[in-house]
Amino acid sequence: MTATIQLSESKTVELSCSVCNRRKIVDMVEYLDRFDIKKLKWNCKCGSTWTANLEKRQYPRKPTGLPGYFVVFQNDKWIDSGDMVVADISSNGLGLKINRKNGLKVGDWLEVDFNLDNKSETFILKMVQVRNIHFPFVGTAFEKSDCQDPDIGFYLKEERTPSEYDAPVIRSSGKFRLKVVQGANNP
Repeated sequence: MTATIQLSESKTVELSCSVCNRRKIVDMVEYLDRFDIKKLKWNCKCGSTWTANLEKRQYPRKPTGLPGYFVVFQNDKWIDSGDMVVADISSNGLGLKINRKNGLKVGDWLEVDFNLDNKSETFILKMVQVRNIHFPFVGTAFEKSDCQDPDIGFYLKEERTPSEYDAPVIRSSGKFRLKVVQGANNP
């Protein structure tokens, strides 16, 4: 099982061993400046080996698969509409999967609607701006006034499924060997 470790604002990560409870905080500044790090692998003094995905986003995304609908606006005019899937959610935007290009451009505004998969199946209706397009995936950002939506905030804090996020807990003190695993697009 692969862990996910959040990079702190101070560019450190906490490595822990769930076998012996050793813990160490590692400064990642020198690695981040030289490499596009996506994974870490470390060996604990007790002999255990761990691998983790490194989450560098300020607002981590929660994977979803929520069906929904969108309308494309350009220059305040309705251009097109269609079905979508909300691939992931963060407190400041959505990752969408759209099956056709719909004439989308970076900077366009979309009105999106979908239901969360929480107990109350909360209906969400938002305006989002297209930030990047890697068809069929479209990255969007909420309007500034929507970044603190309590429904989405509570949804993001709900317990996550073990298959997506469960990871070894990392604690105590000791010596670790850290190996930086470079991303596929690195030299």
